[in-house]
Amino acid sequence: MITKPPSSDAPRWRYYEPGLNIEGYCKNPSCAAYNSSRVIKPLGFRVFKFCIDSYLCKCPLCGCKFNEETCGFYKTRFRYYGYQEGNSNKFDSGWTTASSTGYTTFDSSDKHLVPWRQLTIEATDDSCTII
Repeated sequence: MITKPPSSDAPRWRYYEPGLNIEGYCKNPSCAAYNSSRVIKPLGFRVFKFCIDSYLCKCPLCGCKFNEETCGFYKTRFRYYGYQEGNSNKFDSGWTTASSTGYTTFDSSDKHLVPWRQLTIEATDDSCTII
């Protein structure tokens, strides 16, 4: 995972908020975010199941549905778990803290990224987490 510093000139569709933020590409040709960088849809502190909760993934500018590509975290404790393609063992990342100094996301250049058969992500308010 990598943490990117905040940007003072990010476009409106790249604003993130505390908790879980889902990323994907807007498919609406009339939207300013179309054919651009991935949009970020802030979802806050919650449990998110990829595919099942995909109806929540809407462009922050035009409201059109997008396919979730990846996610990021800000000011939260998070974990992800599920089943990776080709592996019948359940994987659990354990709890990790995303700081307030930047946007924590998966490194897209990481050669170890794998497709998931089933994936659940939890993001909690750090001040409310009981371990």
